[in-house]
Amino acid sequence: MGMTVTEKILAALDRNTKSTYTATKRIGSTMETLRSFARLDEAEFKQVDIHEALDSCLELIPPDTIGAVQVFKEYGEMPPIQAFAGRLNQVFMTLLNNAFESLKGEGTLTITTAFDGKEASISIADTGRGIAPDQLDRIFDIHFKAGEKRIKAGFPIAGCHSIVSQHHGDIKVASQVGRGSTFTITLPINLKSVQNPKD
Repeated sequence: MGMTVTEKILAALDRNTKSTYTATKRIGSTMETLRSFARLDEAEFKQVDIHEALDSCLELIPPDTIGAVQVFKEYGEMPPIQAFAGRLNQVFMTLLNNAFESLKGEGTLTITTAFDGKEASISIADTGRGIAPDQLDRIFDIHFKAGEKRIKAGFPIAGCHSIVSQHHGDIKVASQVGRGSTFTITLPINLKSVQNPKD
């Protein structure tokens, strides 16, 4: 015996209620992430939770950009670091977006953090198409561009180098064509003050 009209209406209402609840939860989660990101995007020199910053950046990357990429977080114990939070967010977002672009919706991305007592280390590694050896030496050059290859425009990557340098840190890249790339940032955690980077 089939469902009555009333039962069909009730079933449809039930499905809509569940969908609305799921969407509301998703919106709430997104709003919390945006609020967190906004706090991290403040301009002043302050204590920054690196893991919170990385998580907020990941949450704001569109699902269609991530696709079927598997994301692994290998976070080590790390104290807060003194930094311009918004500028570090810019670095993380640039490197993460670059990695996802290289992966084209499949493969793996691994974020690893560590602390050796003096410096914080953040590595973003992907299994994407990699960077040609002749491009690696120029990747942090502000004038470098590589057309439709992995790095579409050199300025964001060069900007990452500039921001990390402003924090008296270092950024390096290791890559093999067809096997992926790893960007590694090291930052001192006891930096008392740095010059505010300008746009």
